[in-house]
Amino acid sequence: MAFIFSGQAQQLHKWNNNNALAIFAAMANNQRAPFLNLPAELRNDIYRLTLTSEEPIHLMDGKLLDGPGEPALLAVCKQTRHEATRIWYEENAFEYEETSTTFGCFEWTLLADWLGKLGRHRCENLQRLVLSYQAPTSPRSNFPHKPGAEEAAASLVRGLVKAGVPLEKVVVEAPGFQDAKMSEDFRPLWKMYVSRALAKPAIMSAEVGFESSKGFKIKSKHRF
Repeated sequence: MAFIFSGQAQQLHKWNNNNALAIFAAMANNQRAPFLNLPAELRNDIYRLTLTSEEPIHLMDGKLLDGPGEPALLAVCKQTRHEATRIWYEENAFEYEETSTTFGCFEWTLLADWLGKLGRHRCENLQRLVLSYQAPTSPRSNFPHKPGAEEAAASLVRGLVKAGVPLEKVVVEAPGFQDAKMSEDFRPLWKMYVSRALAKPAIMSAEVGFESSKGFKIKSKHRF
């Protein structure tokens, strides 16, 4: 899993990587980096300047992008990782965007893997998780897909509950019915059913989740 930065966030990310290398070089020479001698409050302010962004940080498949998946500053040493990791994960918003354009390929594998790597403690402290689906589906979708959509939405929310993500921190973004013809576009249905599932977590078991569509197949092409 890697991340895309743009604008100011990209500049800060580059600054962060360059300075992380300088700190690492100092420690490799058995020197205490001047940064680590700063008061903790000031270090936290610097972490926030270099690690946080006003825009959501997009989660992407690491095979498509170069990079470790986390800012280099988190890999400098045990102390900086301990101090900076909390700010990186708890003070940023992260966005997972479904990019499939073919109805039947929505299994949330990357999201499930990322949450699993975070661990329950980090998931419980996520500030904001945006679930986005903007790419139009092909072929066009219609109400016959309703059963699959309901079950897939329930599966997704069960997975979030199991991972420890606070559901009140989850935001769903996709075209609404007012933006697309209901009979020609699956995305409004996706948004509606995921939003409903998030609003009614009590009906779902936290023991299972992220089943993808394999347990809910109406037809193979109707997988979510």
